[in-house]
Amino acid sequence: MKSRAKYFRQRRQRLSRKKLCARCGTEPAKPGHTHCAACLAVKVVKAEISSAEIAKQVKAAKRKRLLAHLDLIEQGRQAVLSKLDVIT
Repeated sequence: MKSRAKYFRQRRQRLSRKKLCARCGTEPAKPGHTHCAACLAVKVVKAEISSAEIAKQVKAAKRKRLLAHLDLIEQGRQAVLSKLDVIT
């Protein structure tokens, strides 16, 4: 029994030899690519959505980290003020 990866590799190679799209297998591939124009457009849109989601996650993590730093700064400021109150 063939593995899934081996099957898809052979399928992609067979379609590439026939100069057909490796994804849909029905349309001719664009010159210099393995996918047709429609499949390339889908691939680009999926990549843009994925990168937008990743950017959103990175931004949320950075915001969370900065808020944690602000909390630490505020705690330090309160500690210094309490020590000043004791001294004065």
